Amino acid sequence: MDTEARIADKLLSVMRLWEEASETIYSGVRTDDSHPWFHLAGYEVLNQIDSGITTTKDLATKANSTMANITHVTKVLEKSGCIEREVSKNDRRVWNFHVTRKGKDLLHIVRSHHSAAVKHFCSQFTEDQKKSVLTFLDAIETHLDQFIRLPAEEREKLLHHGHPELEAHFGHARALGKQSTPSKRVSAAKRTRS
Repeated sequence: MDTEARIADKLLSVMRLWEEASETIYSGVRTDDSHPWFHLAGYEVLNQIDSGITTTKDLATKANSTMANITHVTKVLEKSGCIEREVSKNDRRVWNFHVTRKGKDLLHIVRSHHSAAVKHFCSQFTEDQKKSVLTFLDAIETHLDQFIRLPAEEREKLLHHGHPELEAHFGHARALGKQSTPSKRVSAAKRTRS
């Protein structure tokens, strides 16, 4: 197995383990009956609002997510009493969110769980190893962020370059998608009902 394939396998393994470790942290928070819904997306959005990112658009941009996903998470956070929203003073079409006392308490709990987990994880490494891990994670974050921001067609070209079977499959799927886009299907359905 070549080095790149080994890196890919290790990254998938680490992501799976990280997800399981995170789930352990959040399940500890969920044992409190007041937060049975809490998960990673809720923490990320709550943390971003606490750091000063207060609009749906800015939250979606920061999280590389859709506004629909962020709207869903903010509605759950608002319903639980962790955030409140108010109309922007500058633009009445925009909502600004802020973290409530309950939300700040929840952030404190999650951050303490995170801190304990990170301390345990880092205690197994020397200072030089920690610096190497941080350098590597910074590089991964930068490259992934740049990749995600590429237009979809450029990402596909990069992913499928040198794999004709994938290029053929995704090219065919793209052609099918252009023939029947959701908006065209909805329009056709409306005409049929009329």
